[in-house]
Amino acid sequence: SSGINAEWPLRREKNRRRTEKEAQRLIKDGSVVILVNEPVPPGAVCVLGKGLGFVPTPSLDVEGTRLDMRLTTNRILQSSNQSLNSNDQFETPNLPQIPPKLYQKSYYSSQSSDDSSVNDIVKSMEADLDQRWTIQKTTRGDTKKNLSKEETEGLKWLECMNNEGKLSVVQADKGGAVIIINPETLRKKTLEKLQNP
Repeated sequence: SSGINAEWPLRREKNRRRTEKEAQRLIKDGSVVILVNEPVPPGAVCVLGKGLGFVPTPSLDVEGTRLDMRLTTNRILQSSNQSLNSNDQFETPNLPQIPPKLYQKSYYSSQSSDDSSVNDIVKSMEADLDQRWTIQKTTRGDTKKNLSKEETEGLKWLECMNNEGKLSVVQADKGGAVIIINPETLRKKTLEKLQNP
């Protein structure tokens, strides 16, 4: 195992150098044009070099999906129990509703329903989800990501800078180059084109 651990930093460094080399090539051949004073990470340049229509491989959130399923089945079981209890002579007092902003998700397993058909539906839903995950895992295998670690970090950097209004990414009218530009400069150029068609 020490051999694998020793190779990891070397592999990481090799990937980093490959990303830097690709970024330099994209800038040199004009595929990506940088018109901002902000230093742009090589990973961001490489992502933009893939084109504006590029879509990263989605990651699967197995745990999140399972927790969402638990919330759904809990609601079904609680609704069933409430409707069965409402037919009894016992009345539940009207409790104030919790404001949506204060409501916290609870992932505990809800008490099974007295209605066996509801329990069967819930078990069927849980089994169906487990089966789908198993099938998806075997058919997709370990889906290879189409972004390196440096490119993923570059994409996050681009999103952050764009959300902060520090840069905009547009495609050139002619040649199809991807341009990283200051939003104020982009506004000025757009207004110039509108005033002088």
